[in-house]
Amino acid sequence: MKKYFETWKFKHPQPKDIRKVFEDETGKNLSWFFDDLIKTTKKIDYKITKAKKDTTNPNKIFLQIKNKGKINGPFSISGLKDGKIITTQWFEPFTKKEFVSFNKGDFDKYKIDANFDIPEINRKNNTLKTKGIFKTLEQIGRASCRERV
Repeated sequence: MKKYFETWKFKHPQPKDIRKVFEDETGKNLSWFFDDLIKTTKKIDYKITKAKKDTTNPNKIFLQIKNKGKINGPFSISGLKDGKIITTQWFEPFTKKEFVSFNKGDFDKYKIDANFDIPEINRKNNTLKTKGIFKTLEQIGRASCRERV
């Protein structure tokens, strides 16, 4: 924003000008944001489906992520322990389904966008527990049960 302000103060910038400054400063293509998120009703929806061991590196784990939405935007995955975020990693966007490498740790679960940084449309499929059955099922809170009755 500072670069944008310095470049365009006392001038008349167009929307394409802010995009150019943002892309130049980040070194990234931001079409997912400017063309899809702002100009359309397309949604972001990532789903975490499973985990598997990284046989080449014991300090890593592979998490399978599926992009169910129409926007290919960046997303984060966090490792949680007792409901607290221990670590977070950001990933570049992709279109269908991929395994991403995540640092292994003593986590209860992995969660997409645990900090609520992106406008994720369906948060019910963002969690994968490390133990137990029904690993992808979100826990239903008591308040939400009462609200449905």
